[in-house]
Amino acid sequence: MPKPWRDSRAVLTAPAMRTSFRDTQRQMKSYVDKRSVIATADLPAADASQDGKIIIEDAGAGDRNLIIYAGGQRFRIDGGAAI
Repeated sequence: MPKPWRDSRAVLTAPAMRTSFRDTQRQMKSYVDKRSVIATADLPAADASQDGKIIIEDAGAGDRNLIIYAGGQRFRIDGGAAI
């Protein structure tokens, strides 16, 4: 049995933390668009129906950006170019 980690609210064991991490992974996958990379021209327009969606944008020439939709707006985090 692995040694438990102590928390002020509960005692967590390593297997419980792994299960929790897997649940977090599943939740994140539900937020990420199922298509892996979307061209800039094919990005959905920003509006409230897109809130919470996360997309990887293909800006051409190997450039990839992270797109996050929130509050009816589209936010772009520059990922740089392929090396």
